[in-house]
Amino acid sequence: GGGRGGNGGDAHTVAAHTHRRLAALLRDDLLPLCPTLLSDEDPIPLYALKLLGGALEADREMCAEVVELGLAPRFFEFLSLEHTNNNVHNVRLCLVLASSRAVPMHALCQFGAGHKVAAVLSYAHENAVEPFMEPALGICRALLARASEEHRLDAARGGRGGEALTLALDGVAPLLQLSPVLVECAAAGETEVAGSAIPQLAAESLRLMVELLPKEAAAAVFHPHVPLTAAVQAMGSAAAAARGEGGFADVVFRPGDGASGGGGRDQ
Repeated sequence: GGGRGGNGGDAHTVAAHTHRRLAALLRDDLLPLCPTLLSDEDPIPLYALKLLGGALEADREMCAEVVELGLAPRFFEFLSLEHTNNNVHNVRLCLVLASSRAVPMHALCQFGAGHKVAAVLSYAHENAVEPFMEPALGICRALLARASEEHRLDAARGGRGGEALTLALDGVAPLLQLSPVLVECAAAGETEVAGSAIPQLAAESLRLMVELLPKEAAAAVFHPHVPLTAAVQAMGSAAAAARGEGGFADVVFRPGDGASGGGGRDQ
């Protein structure tokens, strides 16, 4: 048994050493080349975005070095319907950066992250560009979560509504226009979405939006153009069964007996 444990420890040590060497290679060789690679002819920028995106997802600490190189604004510049580098690899890069403390919230606002992801997500939803949906929703949630942090910090300072909070709320305000998309995605069944995380990301985004901007979010969610009634109906057992999914079991409340899942069949 001792030998096996030793081998396992050796394998872990080798893997850790390999990871450090790979991370150093990416930091020392890939990152400094990125400004040149991103300005090269197609398809070089695509390959650079794919490689860098995978590297940042594997090692989030590299976000600080990406920021130091001044690359963060470039990636959010690419997050545009008109840009040739607006691909799924760049969207995933923007998600990692939006979630990283290496990129301050005020910088994300300066990049126009809220406006940009709102346009990209609306287009992806309308045109069923499925690979974009999950990372774009992730950016929405990340921006709202960062704004929520600013709200908590402001409350700890006495709730004065300082400049940082005002900038953060203005930065996520464009996401209000996504209310129809978020409601529809939050209520989607597992057979209706490309990724299982999509409903959860949409629901969390809605929750954060309502907490941060209750008046504006209420007006947006209850707007006649938002399919709220259809979304509520889509979460029921009948709708789930129609999609071939498992729904909620019928629950019958009997006086004195509490809840019983099989009561309906006995009556």
